[in-house]
Amino acid sequence: MRHGKTLPLNSTLLSLFISSLTLFVFEIVITRVFSPMFRYHFVFLISSTAVFGLGLGGFVAYKLLEMFTIDIRRILSRLQFLQGLSYIISFFLIYKLPFLHNYLFYSLIAGIPFVAGGCFIAIIFLSLSKASHKLYFADLLGAGAGSIVTIVLLNNAGITGSVMLISLMVFGIAGYYSFKLKDYKITVISSLVFLVLLGMSLNREAVKDFEEQFTGYYTSPLTSLATFKEGGFNFEVVDFVWDAYSRTDLLRVGNAENTINFLTIDGGANSQMVQVPISKDDLQMLYNDLNYIPFLLGENKNVLLIGSGGGKDVQLALLAGSENIHAVEINKGSIELVRKHTNNFQNIYDQPGVQTFIQDGRNFVKQSTLDYDLIYMAQVMSGAAEIGGYALSENYIYTKEALADYWQSINDNGRIAFVMHDGRDLTRIILTIQEVLSEMGFTQKEIENRLIVANRTENGGSSGEAHMPLVVLSKALYQDRELTIVRDSLLLSHNQPLYLPTGQYADFWVQIETLKNLSGFKPVYDDSPYFYSFSNGIELNLLIILLLSVLIALVFYFPAKQKHNLTISPLYFAILGMSFMLIEIPLIEIFNLYLGHPTRSFVVTLSALLLSGGIGSLVGSNKKILLIRNKYVPLLITAMLSLGVFEVSKYLQTEMIVKSLGMRYGVVFLLLFPLGFFMGMPFPFGIKILGEAKKEKTIPLIWGINGTTSITGSVLSVVVSMQFGFSYSLILGAILYLLLFFTMPIFKDMQ
Repeated sequence: MRHGKTLPLNSTLLSLFISSLTLFVFEIVITRVFSPMFRYHFVFLISSTAVFGLGLGGFVAYKLLEMFTIDIRRILSRLQFLQGLSYIISFFLIYKLPFLHNYLFYSLIAGIPFVAGGCFIAIIFLSLSKASHKLYFADLLGAGAGSIVTIVLLNNAGITGSVMLISLMVFGIAGYYSFKLKDYKITVISSLVFLVLLGMSLNREAVKDFEEQFTGYYTSPLTSLATFKEGGFNFEVVDFVWDAYSRTDLLRVGNAENTINFLTIDGGANSQMVQVPISKDDLQMLYNDLNYIPFLLGENKNVLLIGSGGGKDVQLALLAGSENIHAVEINKGSIELVRKHTNNFQNIYDQPGVQTFIQDGRNFVKQSTLDYDLIYMAQVMSGAAEIGGYALSENYIYTKEALADYWQSINDNGRIAFVMHDGRDLTRIILTIQEVLSEMGFTQKEIENRLIVANRTENGGSSGEAHMPLVVLSKALYQDRELTIVRDSLLLSHNQPLYLPTGQYADFWVQIETLKNLSGFKPVYDDSPYFYSFSNGIELNLLIILLLSVLIALVFYFPAKQKHNLTISPLYFAILGMSFMLIEIPLIEIFNLYLGHPTRSFVVTLSALLLSGGIGSLVGSNKKILLIRNKYVPLLITAMLSLGVFEVSKYLQTEMIVKSLGMRYGVVFLLLFPLGFFMGMPFPFGIKILGEAKKEKTIPLIWGINGTTSITGSVLSVVVSMQFGFSYSLILGAILYLLLFFTMPIFKDMQ
């Protein structure tokens, strides 16, 4: 091996920056590619397993350097070229192969670029360990820039365009870096591939045609498309929008004489679009629809619709004579498709009195000052895998705190209406209503007299199972006239009352209590808003990833211990990987509510933490200032700041004192900047200690341990958050930083 001191520092930093940026973008891209093909649980499983490739790349680097005499310059130029090539190959195979029931295969294919990138980065850190603070700066700066670039690319260039652009970036930098490293063969090849790929990317029609032929999606048995096929329905994908949040398809189901048009989000959640012109029969069907019952009770002047989707809910409100309709939809793709196809469908969102807002419904409620007659939510669940996590973003609309916000946002005669999916979420929302109103001082009898629950009898509802049940909660007591209207409507539409406050439905509450006791269902809170998680234990997918991460970390640990006598110091990097993610992941989720959209939270939170972390890494190696009695002070400061940030975030979410979205961006960025600044210091400090102790050969292994345990930390964060709450994940992360501060395992093997 030729020593890495001969590497040109500035061009190496630039190459590292581009490598880190594009790896970050590709990680999000594959999440978006897998989301229409799989349920979000499996998307998280596959994507997390693929990212293990970063750690595996460190192990590959270690073995290469151990087994062969390698020219560092030559191997680096080839690895970066391979990274660019692997983006194209990996994406092509995932996109064009027919769907396979083999999650390991998808993980391996998706993981190829991460292995190449991890190997590239690990060798750089080994070769320039004394400049680790500068290297980590470039690494974090690249990832931070990637968090911004990802959204820009996906929202403007699409999935295929994003992959082509990051590949162009890598081939471009590979040509430049290989020239600096005097590997002219790779310079020529990289330049030629760059020009060919650039020409292909400029052919927009060809790119569009390729993107439309998503074989894995169209052959997946887990989508709405598969459901329609199995049911014998003819359907056509008329159009689609694919952005950073989800893929939204416009489906036309049926034949020329009778078609129903749906929007489907990531192949899962469907919402109906209303066709134009509305015939008398269709109009009567809407009047008789179970979902129209909330509009039959009281005034409908001011109506808030959360999760308005394809616009059917807006049509119901217009039929009810609503004058001021606030339609809040988190997925802008739904609104775009409705407006784009105005020649085929009613441009419902541009009707007089309708105002449309692209944001989280809960965030909107907390900022609105209007007293509504009705707040209406029909099956609000996106089915989309979150861009940076595991939960579904809409879960915040069903928490205890959310219900309290809705209660405060309706007038004295107002109603809150929920259309649920089945008996499980019906039970959970009823339990939430009970608990919230009980804490407000209402007796059980007073709660019962404010509730109406009805069931849809079609498609299984008549069998006794809850099927898209309706819940209407009124702030005022229901009057006999209103109950008569409900009974008549249910009789006319052949739907089934599950509970009316008439004294005849006592069995309903017995069933709710039985389900609560048998299944352990309970309301969810803002601190753990996993409304659609009905498992009492830890989900199997999460356990699999946790086990894999521990096993892979041990694969890296044993060579470090047996061949290099590093027994305890690797724990420093392992705990750093876990604690960083235990803090980062819940912060992304927590600021969803404050910023009003998961994509906004993802960009602002990660860019603040990573960019400031990169700056912090530049000054983190100063022992004279930051090391006191062999205790590294930034570890202590990080623990304190993480807890402080959480306390301030709770205040921000409760008070929502800043109305301007731009100002809220600034508030979150400034709040997180000091935390990220100190979080960026410990890793390059540890790498520098290894270099000073002549242990630089172990750096690829250490890189693998840190990368692998970062996945451990992200999964552990989800587990802790689901079982206990985001605050507990943050507290655990802070405790681990304190543990490192007081024990400083990095020094244990350095004598």
